[in-house]
Amino acid sequence: PFTCLSVASLSMSTESKSQSGDPKSATTPPAMPAPLSDVQIKYTKIFINNEWHDSVSGKTFPVYNPATGEKICDIQEGDKADVDKAVKAAREAFQIGSTWRRMDASERGRILNKLADLIERRSEE
Repeated sequence: PFTCLSVASLSMSTESKSQSGDPKSATTPPAMPAPLSDVQIKYTKIFINNEWHDSVSGKTFPVYNPATGEKICDIQEGDKADVDKAVKAAREAFQIGSTWRRMDASERGRILNKLADLIERRSEE
């Protein structure tokens, strides 16, 4: 969202300069929104086959807030074994006779659009 806002502001600023010829009359970019202060981390595991899993190795790594350097949480560290597990699940989903393979393409599209809507809704939380 910030990149789009910055690009739009830059475009407005450039247009204002070129239309009036006076750089002082350019539109001021909007202020950056305040950072979220009370973020609750819900998911730190690896999502495979519609389920949350710990990494096979059990390893985790820290995630830091780039603005403050403060540690946010530890999340599962995926490695080759986790990738193999995800690939196996994806291949099984596309086996002949599987629900996903038997589904009409328009129905798969509807489900993927619904997933996108849910992701967008959750991103606003």
